[in-house]
Amino acid sequence: MDKLREKIIFPILGLMLAFLTIFIVGCEKKDRLASSTFDFSITPSAKAVVIGDTQTFQIVSSINSDPTWTISASSVGALSTSIGPTVVFTASDYGDARIYATFNGVTAVAQVTVVASYAPGASGILDLYSDAGLPTGSDIDSDIFVTPPKTPSIIYLVEKSDGVDWTPEGIRFQRIFGSPGANPTWGITFDDDNSGNTRNLDASFFDVGKNLKFWVKLHRSLDVGGGESIGIKLESPGDPATVFLSFAGHGFVPTVTDWQEISVPLTTANFDVDHTKIKVPFTMVLQGLTSPLTLDVDAVRWE
Repeated sequence: MDKLREKIIFPILGLMLAFLTIFIVGCEKKDRLASSTFDFSITPSAKAVVIGDTQTFQIVSSINSDPTWTISASSVGALSTSIGPTVVFTASDYGDARIYATFNGVTAVAQVTVVASYAPGASGILDLYSDAGLPTGSDIDSDIFVTPPKTPSIIYLVEKSDGVDWTPEGIRFQRIFGSPGANPTWGITFDDDNSGNTRNLDASFFDVGKNLKFWVKLHRSLDVGGGESIGIKLESPGDPATVFLSFAGHGFVPTVTDWQEISVPLTTANFDVDHTKIKVPFTMVLQGLTSPLTLDVDAVRWE
């Protein structure tokens, strides 16, 4: 009888032990798989930070983790620590950088852009071109550019002074000469000479109820039927947006050859750019010219 029990019980115990071993190994594999595929990200994932300010980044993870933090470009700012669940970035110079958090062989990335800040003051106006010139300051690097560059046969600008006839603001204004071909363009940039320096402006103050305004004077009617139009463009890095003035609208009448004030809401759908990092606050594109066009522009501002 005892031998019969042994023949029955020992095989059963062996099967139970084998099952227990498979279960334990399976659980260990499952734990290793879970630890290698856990949720792991940085919040915020992208942020524009005003020069001199700080921004906290933190890990969002499905497991407890103290990642190692690094930054791709230490020239734009510094991190407060190299390890831990959060890190504080302090912005010191204009530019772009990536912030990395690494844990258990997994890396998360956040994008940071260091920008200038606009303090609106009492007037609440950002003057882009006036008798006072272009925006200035230690945190703004403004310039006027033309496209195509150094091609006066297609486009060139002259600043005029008129102390006799009426002008919208002061006595100085820009006179633009455009010729057919290549859609001649001129504009104002916060990146001097449009050279690629990543200097941008946080102009999010203007997100609600504000407008891009300027005065324009055509020296001939715009040939709308022939396909001519004037495009007004804003740009944040890699993100241009354009409103075309080809028909009556925004105060523009293409047949009027006297000064007229244009006002385009900055929140219009066609101006859908990131106002926290504006690179080009005003560009004028002379689209589809059928013959040479001269026009004057004055008092360009955001207000």
